[in-house]
Amino acid sequence: MAKSVNITLHFNPQTGTWDGLSVDGRQMAVAPTAEVHANASPHAFPQPDEWRLISVERKENVTKVTRQAGNWWMRQRFTVDGLRILRDVTLRWDGDEPVKVAGVTLRTPVLRLSDSPEDFTLIPGDFPITRHRFGELKAGRVRHEAGWTRGEYGIALVHSPSQKMSVVAGYIFRMDQARVGVEEAERGVALRHGFETLLRMRKGTEVAIGAQVIEVIPGDEGRLREALSHLSEALENGPPADLPEHLKGGSLYELHPWGRLESWWAGDRGNRFSRLTALLPDLRELGVTMLWLLPVSYPPPWVYTLPAFNRVAPENGTPQELKEFVQQAHRLDMKVAIDLVVYGVHPESEEVKNLPEEVWCVDEAGNRVRVWGGTVLAADVSHPAWQERIREVVTRWAKEFGFDGARLDVMGWGQAANWRNPHRANASVAYGGLQLNRVVRDAFRAVSRDGFILPEAGKPLAFRHADMLFDYPWYMVMRDITLQPDLALWIREAQEWLEWERCCYPRRALNGLVRFLENHDTVPSAQYFGVGISQALMAICCLMQGVPLVYQEQEIGFSQELSEWLHLRRRERCLAEGEAEYRSVQCSHPQVFTFLRRGDDSAAIVAVNLTGEARRCRLSWAKALSQRFPVCVDAFSGEPVRRTADSVEVEIPPYRPIVLLLKPRGWKVIPRRSRSMGAPVPATGRWQVLQDGTVRAFGAERWFVETPEGRMEDAFRDYRVRVKRGESPVDALPVLKRAWHPLEEGLLDGANTASIGVRWADGQELRLFVDVAKASEVRIVDERLDGRQVDLVVKPREAYSIGRENPVTARHEQVDVTPLFVHLRSRGSILSLARRHGGLPVLWRSRNGHELFLQESDLYTDWGLVEGGYASADGETNPRLKVESEGRVHFTGWLRHRAWNGVHSCPVASPGTRYRLGYGLESDGSLRITIGVTPLSEKGETRAFFALRLRLRGFRGWRRGTAGGRVGERTGVRLGERRGDNTDPLSVETETGVLRVQRTHGLQDTFLIDSGNGEAVLFLALLDGTPVNLRAGTEWTGEVCLRWER
Repeated sequence: MAKSVNITLHFNPQTGTWDGLSVDGRQMAVAPTAEVHANASPHAFPQPDEWRLISVERKENVTKVTRQAGNWWMRQRFTVDGLRILRDVTLRWDGDEPVKVAGVTLRTPVLRLSDSPEDFTLIPGDFPITRHRFGELKAGRVRHEAGWTRGEYGIALVHSPSQKMSVVAGYIFRMDQARVGVEEAERGVALRHGFETLLRMRKGTEVAIGAQVIEVIPGDEGRLREALSHLSEALENGPPADLPEHLKGGSLYELHPWGRLESWWAGDRGNRFSRLTALLPDLRELGVTMLWLLPVSYPPPWVYTLPAFNRVAPENGTPQELKEFVQQAHRLDMKVAIDLVVYGVHPESEEVKNLPEEVWCVDEAGNRVRVWGGTVLAADVSHPAWQERIREVVTRWAKEFGFDGARLDVMGWGQAANWRNPHRANASVAYGGLQLNRVVRDAFRAVSRDGFILPEAGKPLAFRHADMLFDYPWYMVMRDITLQPDLALWIREAQEWLEWERCCYPRRALNGLVRFLENHDTVPSAQYFGVGISQALMAICCLMQGVPLVYQEQEIGFSQELSEWLHLRRRERCLAEGEAEYRSVQCSHPQVFTFLRRGDDSAAIVAVNLTGEARRCRLSWAKALSQRFPVCVDAFSGEPVRRTADSVEVEIPPYRPIVLLLKPRGWKVIPRRSRSMGAPVPATGRWQVLQDGTVRAFGAERWFVETPEGRMEDAFRDYRVRVKRGESPVDALPVLKRAWHPLEEGLLDGANTASIGVRWADGQELRLFVDVAKASEVRIVDERLDGRQVDLVVKPREAYSIGRENPVTARHEQVDVTPLFVHLRSRGSILSLARRHGGLPVLWRSRNGHELFLQESDLYTDWGLVEGGYASADGETNPRLKVESEGRVHFTGWLRHRAWNGVHSCPVASPGTRYRLGYGLESDGSLRITIGVTPLSEKGETRAFFALRLRLRGFRGWRRGTAGGRVGERTGVRLGERRGDNTDPLSVETETGVLRVQRTHGLQDTFLIDSGNGEAVLFLALLDGTPVNLRAGTEWTGEVCLRWER
């Protein structure tokens, strides 16, 4: 088909505007745009009709269009290569006064591939994958790729299902990064790239912009994705051709001698590099092949402070201890990466005096630029002197200490523009950063052929000179599971997103995507996702294509299973280096996440149960796969699996994976000895009940804790941790503390029952079955962490029984509690509340099946209550939950500021202020909400704002008494506000029904704001400026009743 396609470009004969794109004579562009626009000042960039065409030169497959408008001159060059168009732009300024350019946008003409309203645009970096139909175009609306921790591929497309034709736009990095977007017009859409060009142009200055790549792709959506994968290979995003072999099947472990970030704030406990050296055999047994050591030059908590490039902070250990750590890792066949800051140094560093002034970034006034709160003097990383100094630094870490590679903080890119540079001020950021990435990588590889780098980035561009990248977009997709109560829907959307992701990276890059559920920059995974869900998601990360990352001590509670997954992915070639297909395995149960790993010698069917109950289901796949690999084997047991045609029936344990290996005919099946201990045997003679009711066990090998959130089980082991006087070892091990103190840490909130216990090497087990409602304390205590003497503490004595095999439950009348959500039920109506987002409502489903989506709701203050103004409940990932017998639930937690990076644990606002959200679904279908706020310090008479904000989609209109209005009439202002008037309800009409709001008592205001985009925001304000007397430790409350009617 490709050879028969002829692409023709058309240009306005007066202005030279690119206004046409035809394929085999059929016009695909219906209107011109301002196809090149620079954000220029003080002299504005010309409008499209101000340009005059000078010439159009066509030579073979290259067309050059030259235009002029006043003091601006422009040349566009279009190179047509088959179905692909490469577009570069050169701008020249001929004015006497300088002009500043801060961004240049390249647009296609307005595209329309057919008259069908079902044609759509799509930005594959966004989640969920959304097809924006032409039947819903809104002239002037621009949809941008979300970017940063979301997908940042720089790719957008338009597709016509009826014509089976697509146009895709991407870009090749030359000097500037670009953000992709889709601009809607009356008759179609323009695909655009906003290049981050930044410079001051003087008379005669020329600047090159681009290159934008536009490709016409015939075929259906499947063919589109296939062609997109080939286009991604052509965008010059890497990775390098000489990737190290040790990445295949590899896994990465992040660590620091002080332990996890949560424990740093307790101060120096005396843990040094020697502690990590002692842990290496355990890590190797776990299956780790690469280690990422956090920065060594400064002690926690500010480890990214860089007083000197070559410094080893004594609080972390001595240089000799550091060398011994790396040497021992090498003896165990593990590679070690050091975490490096290469974009600047501390302003007081001696390095500042020893480097030329020209390496430091300056602002437009000529002042040196400091970043990261003034702690870093920003370097121009494109400057040769800076690059040479970094090469020297890297060479020393590689030669003297033996490091194999580096994780580069903030991508290893520059952090500020440099206005010293007369050609491009922004060259000090991405352009110089990519150069510096190459310098660092080359320096490591000059010492060892296995050298590698891992920039802190999550976009294809950063792969140009990198071996691995952090897949932050996949992490963000997993985070979204905490806001989607329809688990089956999240699975489908995640699988589709992963299919598009693998089309937007070069294929060789996919094995270097670092898949993680947590690191030092994120909320701890068990706290954010819950125990079981976090284990299941980690199984997906381990078995999908890429490199799994384990953060220090994350393995506690499921290390045996994690070890099996890591060793399996290294042992089987299809898992170590095979491709992944995320929609090629069908499952009869919608809450099981499935995918295929395909290698040249075998394949693997992976199915992960994301629920707390065992699931019996049927897995099926393509017939051709079974024909090639007819032998089916359980990957963990080695036992053959009976296959019926191209499917098998399996039972998948709660929150666990199964992996079926498909092997060629003649494969010899060798069952492996299971590491499972089998059915537990009641323990005898190895424990005693103390006078206070504590159960003391002796010589145990393993511990376990079972909660409705999931099961944690692990071996007693020495984590080589030192503690301060008066501390227990678990105080320095936050993951273990969360497991061993489940009641205190909130793991038992909403539970009816739970159990804790120990097991011995011969399979004997001691189990305490806990009645949670009666328990005031539940703990496992072992001061030596070795199992020799373990206290199982449940108080009072009446709260537990010994040796019973009862199920762990969290079932209540009218209330279902899961790790991620609490669901209230009343006569067919369901309200879903997000446990990992402060207990906020996310979905209200009516008796007749209609749904009111409430995502992006929040309980917040923006003035009057805390320092800094803003704080909310959304950042409370582990609010305490109380379920009352009559079907009401209450969440309590701390108001928190936003996380500095959007994914870290949110800091508690100061002064400390607690909130409460209570919910009850009444028998008549109405929803009663209680809002409370409790300051921990005396505030006295206070004026403040504190409200529950509910975002309502599909807004149509509102009414209160005789007042009312329709969508779009008055935007951005309060609607329906009546202070002190509690008579008339506020009615809000949406596309799914009418929501009626009636204050009952305590609230100062209820009102609505039309957002102007088809949405409205309902505010239930407990405080809205009227003074109240807030006393320390005393809750101020209000209650409101909502009714939703169709």
